[in-house]
Amino acid sequence: MSTATKFLKALQESFVNKDSSRCGEFMTDDREFITGHGTRDKQWMMDWIARGGNPTSIGDLEMLY
Repeated sequence: MSTATKFLKALQESFVNKDSSRCGEFMTDDREFITGHGTRDKQWMMDWIARGGNPTSIGDLEMLY
């Protein structure tokens, strides 16, 4: 299983459990999440995950190399 797949599975579980601790293992302190609304830092993302994130479901993953 690739690191990206592991992260997405951890992200999905974190949204359901409203616990971002597992996702933190995959993110460096200097990471940036770029959205249409601006750039977000790691702490913003961790807080967002802990709140349950977006109600969008992550599933049926397919990794292309």
